[in-house]
Amino acid sequence: MNRGIEVFVACLLVTNMITLFFLLKTTDELASSEDEGVLASTEVVARIGDQTISREEWLVALENRYGQEVLEVLVDQKVMKEAGEKFNLSVSETEIEQELTFIQSIYNAYDKEWDDQVDLLREQIRSDLLLQKLLTKDVQIPEEELKRYYDENVHFYSIPDSFLLSIIVVEKIEEGNQVVKELREGSSFEALAMEQSIDPYSASQGGSLGYISKDSTMYSESFWDVVGKLKVGEWSESFPLNDGFAVIWVQEKREGKDYSFEEVKGKIHRQLALEQQESLFSPKTLYEEFQVKSFYDKESN
Repeated sequence: MNRGIEVFVACLLVTNMITLFFLLKTTDELASSEDEGVLASTEVVARIGDQTISREEWLVALENRYGQEVLEVLVDQKVMKEAGEKFNLSVSETEIEQELTFIQSIYNAYDKEWDDQVDLLREQIRSDLLLQKLLTKDVQIPEEELKRYYDENVHFYSIPDSFLLSIIVVEKIEEGNQVVKELREGSSFEALAMEQSIDPYSASQGGSLGYISKDSTMYSESFWDVVGKLKVGEWSESFPLNDGFAVIWVQEKREGKDYSFEEVKGKIHRQLALEQQESLFSPKTLYEEFQVKSFYDKESN
C-alpha cells in the first residue's frame, strides 16, 4: 500500500480550495456590482488601446467559464452536511487541524495568501472528511493491520518544522551587504527584492518563497544552517548561495509534529478503506436523495 490515495485527496482539497478562492473574489465583485448598479456595469476594468472591457463583461465571462463548477462545490458541501446529519457523522476540529497540517506538509510552498482564506479551506476539509467517513463507515479493518501500516510508514506522520521565508539574491557580496544596510535603515524587504534580487522565481513576489519545510531538498544544508540561527522577524547577513549571495528573512515558523498511532488511527482507517473502493464516489451520487436542483439544470433540459 502507498500514500497515493492520501496525496490524491490532498490534491482534490486544494483544487476545490482554488475554486472557492475564486468564488470569494467573484462574489465580492458581484455584491459590489449590485450595490453600485449602473455605475458598476459600465466601470472599466481593462483598456486595450481605444477598446475597453467593462466589469459587467468581465463578470459575465467569469460566470460562464467557472460558474457551474463553483456552484457544484457549494452544493456538494451542503449535500455532505445533510448526509452527515442523516447518518450521524461528524468531523471534529482536531481532525480538521490535522488535515490542514498534512496538506501543508504535502504542499511545502503553502502560500501565505491561503491563510487569509483558512475558513473556506476548513469547510472544504469538513465536507471531504464527511464524504470519506460516509464511504468507509462500514469497512472493518483489524487494528493490528492499521498499526502495521503506521509502523511501516511512520515517516508520513512526522511533520517537520516549516518556515515562511523571503529571499534576496545578488551577484556580489558587496551588493548583499548593501541590502542588509538598507534593511537596517528601514527599507522594505519586498521592495528591495523586486528592485535588486536576481532570483527569477521570487523577485516578482517581493522575495517570497512561501512556506518551506525543513526537510525540503531544494535548499542546501548551509542554507538551513543560516535559517536555523534566525528568530522570527529577523533577516540574515549576506551569505554565499549557489553562484551568488543571499539575504534571508524569516517571517513565520510553524512547529512540526510527530503524530502517534492513536492520533492518526482514524485517518489510516479511512485511507486503507478508500483503497478498497472499486469505484469513485462523489456527493453527486446523493443529489437525487437530497432533492438537489440548480440553476444549471434548466440549461441542460
